[in-house]
Amino acid sequence: MLPYISSIKNAVCCFGRLHYFLRQSLGSSQACALLAQRGYPCKNPEHCIAKLVDRLNEATEFPHEIGLFLGYPPEDVKGFIENRAMHSKCTGCWKVYGDQAEAERIFARYKKCTDCYLRNWQRGTSLERLTVSLKETICSETGKGYGYE
Repeated sequence: MLPYISSIKNAVCCFGRLHYFLRQSLGSSQACALLAQRGYPCKNPEHCIAKLVDRLNEATEFPHEIGLFLGYPPEDVKGFIENRAMHSKCTGCWKVYGDQAEAERIFARYKKCTDCYLRNWQRGTSLERLTVSLKETICSETGKGYGYE
């Protein structure tokens, strides 16, 4: 019975993190303006997800505002849409139209995090353990958790 309880606890914890993440990602005035132009109720993350699902199912063109749901900076999502994916300053995990230096710092953190996860996965760390908590330290070489410090 304990693994089941643990899984429910982890699911509730992950949902809470997702809700917080979406509130942060979609909550800026620039993100909200982009979403509102496309008919999203930007004050409610759950309704935004429902609208995104509708757009994915019904749109004749891919809804590039999905970048906001992935945590991409609003100025980069806006630039991508307005420039039709051309003329970016640089490309990493996404195309950058705004603050290139900040984007490159984020790309480096993501790479460090990915490398850490990969090393731990290759060492046999379970998927559940890898997804339990961003605050837990699993990178023994650095003494840091997931590369976000």
